Amino acid sequence: MVKFNLEGASAAGRLGKISQWGSKSIEHATPSCMLYLRAGHVPHLTWQVETKWISHLQSPIYQLTLPSLVESKEVIAKFKRGIAAFCAIPNGPLHLATFDPMDELKTGYNEAKTIAIWASGGKVKLGVYEQHEIVKSFGVDSFETLIDYDVPRDVTNKRMSKAMDRTKILNEQTFEYEENLATPVFISLGGGFSAFQRRKCAVDNGMRKEDDEMVAGYSLELHDFWDGGCWDVEELKKLLSETFEPLPKQRLRYVCGPFSPKQVWHLVQLGVDLFDTSYAVKMAEKAKAIRLNDSYATNGDFELMDFTLDQYKDDFTTPYKECQCYTCKNYTRGYLHHLNNTKELLCSILLVIHNVHEYERSFAMLRERISKECST
Repeated sequence: MVKFNLEGASAAGRLGKISQWGSKSIEHATPSCMLYLRAGHVPHLTWQVETKWISHLQSPIYQLTLPSLVESKEVIAKFKRGIAAFCAIPNGPLHLATFDPMDELKTGYNEAKTIAIWASGGKVKLGVYEQHEIVKSFGVDSFETLIDYDVPRDVTNKRMSKAMDRTKILNEQTFEYEENLATPVFISLGGGFSAFQRRKCAVDNGMRKEDDEMVAGYSLELHDFWDGGCWDVEELKKLLSETFEPLPKQRLRYVCGPFSPKQVWHLVQLGVDLFDTSYAVKMAEKAKAIRLNDSYATNGDFELMDFTLDQYKDDFTTPYKECQCYTCKNYTRGYLHHLNNTKELLCSILLVIHNVHEYERSFAMLRERISKECST
């Protein structure tokens, strides 16, 4: 089970605490984020570097991404000691995400009994049985029900109906298998850009018994709103309102995707509890450093420092004077610009360290604001 206690709520968001994730005890306050992993590691970092140089504000929850691991499933199954030992992941809860938030979800490939995920070798068909075999051999602490995500804004009514019916069937099949697996599962909720379908999907799939210990919470499918995609706060407010209104308020709400700090600020206000750090990695891979404004908790403002620009060529000041991360305490803007220009791997390493630190700090600022509002 995933034990989540909703401690309070205000116009700024929901304040909660996770005390158990699967078989692991943990003290993790929300709103917060999982630590995004690709192929079982934080991208660009070894576990030695990650544990030594990133000072997490809370014990991390690790988000494994299935597309980066699915081609190794037979090897991991033969290994018989689970994905944590296979990848030397530090002790902590492991969540298996169906999609990689850094990858584009392609349309036109889902079928009646399977959905398409994309690995390095191309398309992989994934059905409920295949997913459960992977969950079993990986030994993760939670996963998500499969969902037909192929419902773009211009989708036809016929295609939308098929997608919602398919999602309902996949959800029902998951809980049939789940009786023998007993791994907490997040119920995936979609519906594209239709408020009606969002509510219908929530009612059809999310209305299980409130004391059902197999249900970890809800996973919101919002890939069309990922960084660089469609973003209309009023539209999102309507869609999420229709999704959440019929559902139990005490369950954890999670969304996968590279959302900027500003987008996180909006989504937390709309009732989302848990995110991931893929945006921090995405910006690092573009040679950009995240910095939150002092007023972030009240207005969501932040900035990006782009080390591809020549203006930092001869700048020998620290990236951000007040930042306490390893990168800002030991390196200069000019050096990071040089590393990017010469395509040195160290550039991504140092920026991932900084961005993950700063991204996690955004949630601490939001929790502080919500706590103050709840106490007044």
